[in-house]
Order: sequence, then structure tokens, then C-alpha cells
Amino acid sequence: MGVDGLSKYARDHNLYQVVNMRTIDNDFRSRNTGEPVVAVDGPQCAWYLYRKLGSLHGGQYKEFRERCEQFVKQFRGIGLSLHFVFDGAPVEEKISTWVKRREDKAKEISKFFTKLHTAQAKGYLSCGFRILPEAVIPCASVFFKHLGCQVCLSTTDCDTELAQFAATNACCIGVLSDDSDFLIYSGVPCVFTFTGLQIGNKVRALRFQSTVIASHLGIVVDNLPALASFVGNDIVSKKALKKPHRNLRRMYGSKVVIELVAELLKGTPKGDVSRMCEVAVGKSGRKAQKLEKLVQESVYSYQYHVGVSMTPKNDPRWGAVLQRVKARHMSCEITRNIFTVMNCRLMRFGNALEDLSISRPNFPPTFLALRAMRSRMYTVLLWNSGNGPFRVTEYILTGSGQVRKETVVVQKTLPEGVHHPDPLELWSGPKDRRWCTFNWVISPTKDLSVFRALSPQYLVVPTAALFYLYHEAQILTRDELRIFVIVAVSVKSLSARQLSRRRVKIRTERAIYLATLFVRAVLQVLDVAAACGLSFPRPADCHLDAYFDGKFFHHIYRKSESTSDPSALTEWDKAHERTFSRLMNIIQQC
Repeated sequence: MGVDGLSKYARDHNLYQVVNMRTIDNDFRSRNTGEPVVAVDGPQCAWYLYRKLGSLHGGQYKEFRERCEQFVKQFRGIGLSLHFVFDGAPVEEKISTWVKRREDKAKEISKFFTKLHTAQAKGYLSCGFRILPEAVIPCASVFFKHLGCQVCLSTTDCDTELAQFAATNACCIGVLSDDSDFLIYSGVPCVFTFTGLQIGNKVRALRFQSTVIASHLGIVVDNLPALASFVGNDIVSKKALKKPHRNLRRMYGSKVVIELVAELLKGTPKGDVSRMCEVAVGKSGRKAQKLEKLVQESVYSYQYHVGVSMTPKNDPRWGAVLQRVKARHMSCEITRNIFTVMNCRLMRFGNALEDLSISRPNFPPTFLALRAMRSRMYTVLLWNSGNGPFRVTEYILTGSGQVRKETVVVQKTLPEGVHHPDPLELWSGPKDRRWCTFNWVISPTKDLSVFRALSPQYLVVPTAALFYLYHEAQILTRDELRIFVIVAVSVKSLSARQLSRRRVKIRTERAIYLATLFVRAVLQVLDVAAACGLSFPRPADCHLDAYFDGKFFHHIYRKSESTSDPSALTEWDKAHERTFSRLMNIIQQC
């Protein structure tokens, strides 16, 4: 991630300092007014805090929430505020990089399931690669906001928006991220890395500064975007630079790529990308022109600029809707998919723990299993954008491990009794109307009005997800439904410590698949709730840590192989019997 090899090069050449963050805080306060703040790379922070928790179970969300709380507490304890930015919308220039990473990860997942099929999960099987349960990052954005931190979802490139905040906020002391791209953006005070971060009695971090790196390479800071582009990053791939790097080695001798590119920069006029491409590629015009286009695009990506609006110019009402959605999106009040669908007509599905290489009726791809609900949500979101039909592009992974684009077409039709003026009126209008719309998206044929009386109300989310999977998708068996309900009513009363003590064996591919499917279904239900203007009762109270834990789910799944009676489970609390029976009856009989 970031500039190829730059972080390693800076560490290998000791181009950093080990700093005490309390000292940094004190130094700032002695010279400035205002509260010092650290700009945090949200997705990378989620990766950092979730490390060593299980990847195969579906997610350990109570433990993760506690880690988020401790992380914020440690920084606040030394007087530092945290400003998080999370990915909020896809960036067209980086879509090819996103596709390649998804395809590479799909190959690793496929190898894991091959091993699972042959070994039948003897012992405590590990996956052997890094994968984050799908709900961890969405949960992180909600948890941090609930903890009082500033949390933003990006509307353009996440890195650019985070760097721009760091460069323009007078109280920002630096960016916390392992992404070396932040060393390239102008004005970023410094980069603290998660690698080497020590959190305990003292908070220590490695601090990197672009001025130090540029000085070491003998170039000016303003040339760093060109350096990054010729070294390789998310826009200019290693493959595109293979020949240029080979040519540079012939010209400047056997040096590491970063130093070769530095020599190229020193030998050409500042900012003359055309000349640098000619030197690196040779006089073959077409290849030089192709490289120049990529490099110019890359250099431009490191500039701070306002994103191009996709609002239809001939529809002021729809423009007002998008502006309101954008504001709620940026402040993390709604899920990120709402803005993406309404503004870009796009949905992307990343890697999940499921075996797509084998086609089986009871193991449909999770994105496909949920498409009917999603299509109805598209109708709600795009209702006032035109006359229809509406088209949304979905990026999906195929059984061969390739990413394919599919167009989902939905008609502008709603059944009698479902009234949808536009999102602004829907969200501010009568609550009955919002529940009616939510009911239709979850199930167009069943009356789910009983959901409103569920207590505690966060149970609406897992209940809606399980209802859809049991009735419309018809994937869950009654026994599997029972397991999920046992978990949903039990997790709230279990502490993170109790959940963390369990060691569970991965017994079957089915259990892994069901955990993946349930988590993805819950995230989609939360999207639907946001589309309809509902929350149960607050986003921070209705996420997965309230009703799901991956390790506990696999534990109950294994126990249920020998009994279908909840009361026979040693973990069963009789206080949950009434809620358990009520949820089972609602899901089965509605």
C-alpha cells in the first residue's frame, strides 16, 4: 500500500525517530494554542486493533470494541484528540488496483478452502493470510464516533482527504498510518506509523518526515509526487514500470529503485514528466506517452482538489437530496453504501470467507443470496433520480477468482401502500412510513409490523437478517436458525473477557460460510435501515457486538451437533428463554 518499498527504504536507512507522544503533545502546547490532534487512517487503525483476533469465525466484535475504547483512552490520557477518516466512496483511478488486490486475495482464500476440504479442519486451523472480517471496519467507524472522536467518511480519495486535513488543520501534529503515500502529500507535518507503535504506560511511535527522506535522496520535497509515480503506487503499477526500471539500472548502475528514480529526477528539469518518461522508456513515442499519462494521473492524485460533482444539473430537487446525503455521509451518520449508490450507482463486494470455486445449491455466493433485498433498496434510494429503470453496477468476485462487473436493473415500482416521496421527506416524515418501507425492502410479501415491538430493539437487525435468509433466500435450516437466535439473545450478557477465553475448532465449511453470510446480511440490513431513515435505537447500539460473536457462534454450532435444545447448553441462561422463543416464533411464523 502506498509507494512501493518507500517505508522499508526509510526504515532500513534509519530515516525516522522514535518519539514519545506525550513529549510531542507537550512541545505542541508550549508553542501553540488549541488542542493537538492526530489524523488517523481509519481502515489501517481497524487492522491494527483487530490483529491477533480471529479471522475465520466471522468477527470478535465485543473484544474489538474494547480495543477501540482502550486505544482512544490511551491517546486522550496524554492530551491528544483523534480525527479518523474512513473510505467512503470508490476512487475510479484506483479501481484497477482494488480489482487486482481482490483477485490476489481470492486466490489465497481458494487455497485455504482446498486445505480445509482435504484436512477437514483437524486441530485449530489457521488461514495463513491476512483477512479482516467484513464488519470490522464499519463497526470501527461507528465505535469511534460513539467514543466522541471526529469521524469522517471520504467522498473522494480517502488518503487525499486525510492528508488535506493534516495539512490544513493548524492543530494537527501528523498522520497515523502505515501508508507511505502520506509522506508524498505536501504540508503533512509527519507520519507516525502503526508499525512500531507501543501503547502502554507510554505511547511511543516511529515518526517519519518527508523533508528527511527528500534530503537523504538529494531531491526537493516538491518532487516527491513524481518520485512516487516512477517508483510505483496504487495508480502506476510495477508491471507498467518494469521496463523503465530496467532502463534506469543500465543508466545509473545497480541501485535500489527509489535511488534510481531519485537520480532520474535530479537529471531532468523539475516537473518535466514528459522528459522523465522519454529518459526512462526511450524514444518509443507510444510507450512514453502511455507512461506519461499514468504518471500525470498519479502526480495529480497527490494534489488537494475538490471532487467533481455527479449531481444532475437539470434536477435541482435530486441535487438537494444528494447534498443532504453527502453531508450525512461525511459526518458518518449513514452507512457508506448509501452515498455510493445514490451518487455513483455503484456497489463493490470485497473478499469474504466463502468458497466460490464450487457451485452448490445450499452455498450460494453471499452477494447473490442478498441481491433481491439489495435491489429493492436500490429502488428506494434512486426513486427520485429519474423515471427509471435504475441501473447499479456491482463489482463481484466470480468462482474463478476474477472480478466481474454486473449491472443490476430495477424498475421504478412500489406496491400499493408503500409511499415514498423522496429520501429527505421519508427520513423526516412519519415513522410509520419509514417502517412500512423497511418492511417492503426486507420482505415484500410478509407483514413485519411485529418487529417494531421487539425489545431490546437492536434485535430488529439480526431478526430482519435471519428472516430474509430463512424465508426469501431459503438458505438457513431450522436448526441453523436456532443457533443464530441462541447467539443473538446470549451475546449481550457475555463479557468480552468471557468470549475471548474460548478456543474453538473450525469444524465445517458450512459454519464458516454461515458466519460470513450472516455478517454480510446484517450489514445490508443496516444499509436498508439507513436508506429508510431508521436506527434501533442508535447506530452504536445496534452493531454486531450486541448480538453476534464469531467464536461463540462456532462454539454453539459445534455444541448443537449433539443437541438442539438450548437449555442443554452449559452456557444457556434461562433468563433468555422468553426472548429466544419470541424471536423463533416471529421469524418462522410472520
